[in-house]
Amino acid sequence: MDSYTPNKVGGLCLIIGPALATLIYILSEFLFSTGAGLSPADFSGRADAIANALAYERLILLVIPVALVCAFNGLRVVQGMCKADGVGDGLTGLGLVMFLFNVIVIVVAIGAFQAFAWVGANGDIAAMLGGVQTMGGLIGSVGVMLFALGLSTRSEFNKIFSLVIAILFGISAITSVIGMNDTSSWEIISAYWGLTYIAISAYSIHLGLVIRKK
Repeated sequence: MDSYTPNKVGGLCLIIGPALATLIYILSEFLFSTGAGLSPADFSGRADAIANALAYERLILLVIPVALVCAFNGLRVVQGMCKADGVGDGLTGLGLVMFLFNVIVIVVAIGAFQAFAWVGANGDIAAMLGGVQTMGGLIGSVGVMLFALGLSTRSEFNKIFSLVIAILFGISAITSVIGMNDTSSWEIISAYWGLTYIAISAYSIHLGLVIRKK
């Protein structure tokens, strides 16, 4: 059972979780009928697409919140390292709480989208969920930025990589504010967010490999 230490499990969660969530997000946006060819701001169209999507396409979306909860577990292990010696503890502690808030929002949103298949599409509800997700994205982006800034002060992790992630998610937070006031910008913003998901997946693999060696 020594192979199931918190560091080993947390590292595996970081290596697999964000990358898996990102992969499914890309599939849902560009390949599955849940989002392919639709503007992020076409709330009625997206509601109809999800309501009429094949069952396996909707069910695969359920993997995203599970993968992100696993990622949270990995980040919790990393934050525990910071808490143990105090280096980066303040920023990573706050960042982790903010990231968890975003995960909760995603769980609620994806669960609500599943219900469109039961009761029918509703563009107004889809719009409200989009607003909630954008707010969650704002808080989560600030959280990741703070977490990465905290890790940039630690010698175990790549400082440049951490700072790049902090900058990318700082910009992501700004795009969330823009998106809350202008839904016509969502197509560009969504594309940028996709890039940040790929970046954080790579960064998470780096974190996971480091803590698995501890």
